[in-house]
Amino acid sequence: PLAVEKLDSDLIVAKLDSLKVLIRGAEVFPPVCFVDKMILIWKQIHNVVFVNRHEALIPTALSCLTSISKAISGYDKNALTALFRVVWKDLQRGEAPGMGKVLEAFASASAEACSVALVEALPSILQLLAKDEGLRPMLVLESTTNVLSFYANLCKHEEATQELNRLLGQLADLLCTLVTGNDRELALRAQAAVVAALPVKGFLTGSQLQILKEVLLQVATSVDAPAVGDEHILLLAEATRTNCLGHDLWHILKQEIAKGYCPGKSERILSMATACPGSGISMAIVLPCVVASFVCATKDNQTVYWNLLAKCLVGITCQAEKYGMKLCHVSLLRKVVFAWMDAMKRGHENESIETFHEVSVLVQKLSEISSGRDMRDIISHVEEFCVDTSLATSSLLLLKCIVCHVRPELLSANQRLVELLTGAHCRCPTQLVAQCLAGYVNKLPDADLEKTLGCIQPSLEPDWTLLKTELLLWVIKGLLLRGYPNLAPYTKLLKELLKDEKLGRHAAKGFQQILQPLVLTMEGHCIVKLMHPQRFFVETVDFLIEGFNSVTAEAVKDNFLMALCCQLAYVPKPVVNTYIDKILPILVTALSSAEESVVAECVLPCLTENVGLMASHLDSVLEQLLRLAKEPFPMDVRRSALQCLLRLSTIKENVMLYKQEVLQGLTPCLADRKRIVRQVAAQASSLWHMVGEPSGV
Repeated sequence: PLAVEKLDSDLIVAKLDSLKVLIRGAEVFPPVCFVDKMILIWKQIHNVVFVNRHEALIPTALSCLTSISKAISGYDKNALTALFRVVWKDLQRGEAPGMGKVLEAFASASAEACSVALVEALPSILQLLAKDEGLRPMLVLESTTNVLSFYANLCKHEEATQELNRLLGQLADLLCTLVTGNDRELALRAQAAVVAALPVKGFLTGSQLQILKEVLLQVATSVDAPAVGDEHILLLAEATRTNCLGHDLWHILKQEIAKGYCPGKSERILSMATACPGSGISMAIVLPCVVASFVCATKDNQTVYWNLLAKCLVGITCQAEKYGMKLCHVSLLRKVVFAWMDAMKRGHENESIETFHEVSVLVQKLSEISSGRDMRDIISHVEEFCVDTSLATSSLLLLKCIVCHVRPELLSANQRLVELLTGAHCRCPTQLVAQCLAGYVNKLPDADLEKTLGCIQPSLEPDWTLLKTELLLWVIKGLLLRGYPNLAPYTKLLKELLKDEKLGRHAAKGFQQILQPLVLTMEGHCIVKLMHPQRFFVETVDFLIEGFNSVTAEAVKDNFLMALCCQLAYVPKPVVNTYIDKILPILVTALSSAEESVVAECVLPCLTENVGLMASHLDSVLEQLLRLAKEPFPMDVRRSALQCLLRLSTIKENVMLYKQEVLQGLTPCLADRKRIVRQVAAQASSLWHMVGEPSGV
């Protein structure tokens, strides 16, 4: 009684405590304790969710409704029904937003609660779905889908009452009508509801299943049908998993795939074919055909179809993981890799990377999953093939896909290949050589690593070129991620490169490349030590600050500035704060002295992300930001300056003193000739008008 009484408190904390007590009480106290109070509890929950709209309390309030309903379910079904009737009646008044969440909260409590909710709510739901009222049917369908999912998991359909069976039959008819209707969004939502209900044996009749089968077949094979969406693939996969549609459809898709490439149609068929791991039988029907077509497309130089088939195989691999279907990844990878090699032998040695894009994604995916002795054999073949093709672009891409994605224990040092890669880095126009070497540097055992570095280090000497710079950046990335203890010789080279007027800017941008989670990732089984951004920052920040303060050439000064700014987004604020007294003056000075591109790309985004640290420099910062927010500065500079001003309005210290100055300075920006600038200016002006006002005003 005390907990129920506290629900009426004006204090949000008291309401929250009361809700938590009731949730816990529903688990330990006899259900009879709640029967007399259940309507009163609901009324208070209704006030929280719909009247007062306490957003912070709504999830707990809904959990309380679930707990109370669950407690009553096994004790008194009549009381449970009476409670839901009151709930549903209250929800019907004005059809308040959020009623679907309440319905879901009640239905999720138990099988009894779910059945009661469906019997009482379905008549209204069917009426709402039959109406064309804009977004309303979509919202109703979303909640209906969730309740059907609860029904499939909690209830035994064979024990359903005659009334519930009748209502569910009407719902199934309506869903099939919506699936075949002209409203695409509504059709997709209806498909999601059907997917939720598929595990309920007998929910759909034979004729309704035939309708779904025809819809899926039309989407898969007709160029005039709506575009294939994730909802179609999910529906087909779930229908296959529950064995609702038989296997005829899969044999039809297999025949269509075997016919070869048909523009517009093949894209549809292969997208739908990714659903085949819904069952072992369907996968056995389709997968061999897709693989055989992939090999044939390689031999026939059908690049477009080859990539489409590779994308399909990626989808099948992902769906097989989702549905727990056994797939021999190493065997599939072997076929794909050897098909790639055959394509190169047929004249694709130096094709652009885009030519092999989807195939490279497939090789990466399979490399991440595969393991064992057979995988070592594949790696060995790829390495030898790279040597035999004199490191052609396509073979380097294949090597990168393998090396940067296999498990470290599968790699061993191939000294001959490393020497060739090191010697070729100056003549390869892409980053592939550097990325391959970075993969080896990151994953090889310690003993092999030193030998590899011994081959690479002679190449990291002046005279510097763009490709040498790329190699240094990628080697540092590989070493940093694995936690290599002695980075100093390599970061020292970076410092010298930043002073180079031609290559310094590229080296500065490379600081972000080193820290970005690209190419060498945990998903690709790369060794990624914790806190590597902090370590890199600490190892470089001193010479970056010293370089900025000591050099006189503005272009070189900007290189050190950019290298510093590129790191700050990846380093935790407490680490940055230890150097903030030295860093912040540099950033503030750079607002007035650095070239515009550096200000736009580095300084302003950096300041925007760290506005809380600028309280002691507001005088100079605000003056410079208001200057940069106006023409003649480029649009991206003006917009970034305004975004920084917007964020500055949120800090608590001293901003009230500058309110009028900022508002006056923003006035010209509201008339900027670029709409995107005016929008940010309006947002900033609105927030600065609120500075110093009581919250809620």
